[in-house]
Amino acid sequence: ARFIEDEQLLPVLFADRWDGQAQRWDVNDPADVPTLADGVRFFNRGVRAVEEERRTGIVTLTVVWKDREQAARWANLLIERANRDLRERAIKESQASIDYLDSDLAKTSAIELRQAIYRLVESQIKTVMFANARPEYAFKVIDPAVAPDADDVVRPKKLAMILIEVQSGSYLG
Repeated sequence: ARFIEDEQLLPVLFADRWDGQAQRWDVNDPADVPTLADGVRFFNRGVRAVEEERRTGIVTLTVVWKDREQAARWANLLIERANRDLRERAIKESQASIDYLDSDLAKTSAIELRQAIYRLVESQIKTVMFANARPEYAFKVIDPAVAPDADDVVRPKKLAMILIEVQSGSYLG
C-alpha cells in the first residue's frame, strides 16, 4: 500500500478509468473510483509475484506490466524498499534492546549477570553495525531487474501453468 501511495500508482494501475488530461478519475459513479485497497489487490494478484525456493532460500520477485521499463523499475524499487524497511526495523529493535539492557545493567551488581548483559548488548550492537554497513541488508540482489528488449517475446511458461493447475485442482477435491 505504501509503495502504491508513494509512487502514485493508482492512476497507472487503473489507467482505463483515469483522465490524464484533466488529472481526475473518469467515472460516472463515485463508487467506481479505485481505492487503495483495490490497488493493493490488483497489484498483488496481477502485477507482482513473490516465490521462495525453500531449499536454497532464494526469493524471486517478478513484476509483470505492459511497460517493461516501468516493471523493471518497480521490481528494483520494491527490493530496495524492503531492504531499507527491514534494516530500519532491525536497527530500531536492536536499539530498544540496548536501551533496555542498559537500564537492567544499572540495576544489577552481580558480576556474572553483568557479563551476560554485556554479551547481549554486544550482539545487539553487532546487529546495528551490520544493518548500517550493508545496503542489501535482508535481500542480496543476485540478478537486478532489467527491462527485456522490445523484440523479446514474453509469455507464460506452459509447464508451470499446468503444474499450478494440477496442484490447485488437488486442493479443490
